[in-house]
Amino acid sequence: MKKVFWGMLLTSVSLVTDVIGLLGEILLSEWGGRGVILLASGLVTALGYYLVWQGAASLPQSQSWEWVGKTAKILCAYTVATALLGLLPLQLPQAVMVILNVASSIGSFVVLYMIATGVRELQFSARADLGAERLWKAFATHIVAGLLSSLLGGVLGFALIVIEFAAYVAILVFLAMAARKYENSGGFQF
Repeated sequence: MKKVFWGMLLTSVSLVTDVIGLLGEILLSEWGGRGVILLASGLVTALGYYLVWQGAASLPQSQSWEWVGKTAKILCAYTVATALLGLLPLQLPQAVMVILNVASSIGSFVVLYMIATGVRELQFSARADLGAERLWKAFATHIVAGLLSSLLGGVLGFALIVIEFAAYVAILVFLAMAARKYENSGGFQF
């Protein structure tokens, strides 16, 4: 389960690189600036999805963890492909870009949703407290704040983005706590 946590932590790297992208463009202008940052971000994100995929495969298989593995495998390949294509001087039509971004967002949602559900299943079947309810509440807050921030603008939209980010950090913290508890018990015996 630690691989799932580390993978989710690495997939969030793209959020950080978007924030510091302008600084990176300035510092790395001789090496391609934004292209180098996007490639590095994409490859780190792909590594994160790879770890999620492998971590899900190492857990007791349920429908949730199976979906996490399958979706993370697809997102890993997609992220590598888009990172490498970003280096080429190609311009995809706007409609294709929108469809790819929506598909990627849906895939990320499915992975996060199935991880939250998978932790709930592990907690239920093992009858041990992994903090699944706190993880679920943080996930719900993250999703609702993200949806509302995309609909609203201005100060309220910005406040919701901050809440969305804080909820994602809480998800990572609760997932780390669940992984630590799961790993310290040597994995639950089913």
